[in-house]
Amino acid sequence: MGTPMVNVSNFVSAVQSRLKNSVVGYSGVIGGAAIPAAKFSAGSARTAANGQSFPFESSTPTGVGSVSKFITAIAAVQLLDRPDAGGVVGWNILNATLDSPMYLGLPTYWDLRHDIQAITYRDLLTHTSGLAAESSQGEPGQDYFSLKTYLSPTPALGTPALGPRGSYAYSNVGFALFRLLLPNVVGLVATEPPGQYEQDRAFEYATKFQAILNDNLWGQLGITGPSQGTPAGADHAFMYVYPGSSPGYDFSQWQYPEQTWPGEGQPLIAGAATCWASIDQFTPVLDSINKIDQRLLTPAQWSHMQGIDVPSGYEGYGMGIDRLTVTLENNQYRWVEKNGGLGAFVSTGGGSLTTSVAFFGESGANPNNGPFYAALFINSDILAGPGSEDGWFICTKCESLFKPANGNVCPANGKAHTQGSQYILSNNQPGGQSNWRQCSKCSALCYEPAATDPSKCPADGGRHTPTGNTFVLSQTGQATLEIQANWRWCKNCGVLAYSAGNASAGKCAAGGPHQFILSDDNYAIEAPLNADGVLIEAFSKSI
Repeated sequence: MGTPMVNVSNFVSAVQSRLKNSVVGYSGVIGGAAIPAAKFSAGSARTAANGQSFPFESSTPTGVGSVSKFITAIAAVQLLDRPDAGGVVGWNILNATLDSPMYLGLPTYWDLRHDIQAITYRDLLTHTSGLAAESSQGEPGQDYFSLKTYLSPTPALGTPALGPRGSYAYSNVGFALFRLLLPNVVGLVATEPPGQYEQDRAFEYATKFQAILNDNLWGQLGITGPSQGTPAGADHAFMYVYPGSSPGYDFSQWQYPEQTWPGEGQPLIAGAATCWASIDQFTPVLDSINKIDQRLLTPAQWSHMQGIDVPSGYEGYGMGIDRLTVTLENNQYRWVEKNGGLGAFVSTGGGSLTTSVAFFGESGANPNNGPFYAALFINSDILAGPGSEDGWFICTKCESLFKPANGNVCPANGKAHTQGSQYILSNNQPGGQSNWRQCSKCSALCYEPAATDPSKCPADGGRHTPTGNTFVLSQTGQATLEIQANWRWCKNCGVLAYSAGNASAGKCAAGGPHQFILSDDNYAIEAPLNADGVLIEAFSKSI
């Protein structure tokens, strides 16, 4: 694994250059074990569309989305991954470890299904528990009552079945359970049934979970202010759609479905995605872990969080971490990273955020080798560039590129296309191939500038009906962090489809799979960029 030298100035410049005129606002930081933190910010935390505009600064609190799981994992490891824990009120009265059955830490008065008894705390932290995966059909909510029903012998109709333990499946539910588990591990919540006051008990779990974070994590570094819900005051960031000319979304108004408890709902679903903090507040946490100064984690605990020196079967699985390495130009580097995102759209406004924290580089005599940490919080989507249009998707059934529209027909089954990964097209691609347009009947992207070009539409069996904007596609065939190559023109039906380097793939309206001429143009399509991609891109340009 490579140990490159990192130019901090170039890293910051790369982030700033990529985000200039492409986001509403952001704040970030990079620092090293022997290099002071360099913070950088730009844009707006709120725009005039929501009244008074003010800048996004390093002190601006923002929701960090699933980066919250990194915070939850630290708190869990502090309590469960230490040989001297156990039997002490205020620390670990359950004598629980990472490999203890987690059901023993759930409310004692819950009626629990038997098939969860083998699931451990480590399984939850590594997303290998088999609990409902993110975005799965019937995925339960993360509030107290939804979790109680989900783990009962009679879960709600349509709830996904328990998956195989040991297989990776990213689960918000698994991390939301720590809002209940950690207070019980510490012994902060009563064990008797709450009766008619179960709403109060749910709120108590939320407040005690926050108290654990305040005492064991933020408080150890003298930090005040981070919360599991929109912070008090009027200076937190809203979420926007770039360029922020339309009203953004204020998460302080959010409540979960069927919530009856007054006030905002974020603290009541905490554990997976509701932490609010600023770059100023997050920086000491990252710095402490990066230096392994043991104010938060011991060297062994940090290794275990990175999937190092762990029980068999868990090697390479991070706890509260999404990835452990990155490969750039055939070189593999340490890149321990957690990303997050949120989005909300209502009648009064909407938008999204994207966040990431990362650790990279290795200890050595030269401080420019690291180790380093970085974080980036952005309160909008990231614009691809002038003339771009997002909202294009690969159909997972036929492998064609399409954009949802009134006409929407997949040749695989005659029904609507099935959305897969998202992509971006542009009418401003220097040196690319023009005349790509959307078919108004099937919604796929097709190329037929002449009436003699191959054309077969699954909507009616006739030729495609190109309409709307004309797009220009790159013919370089070069893949990057933002670009996916191996998109090709089907010689039988005339649409753009993903080949994965093969001569045929997917399903064609002319019959059989799409057919490609591999010696012909290899098109490269841009994918939406998030905060984690911006940081990786900056890393690649700073080494």
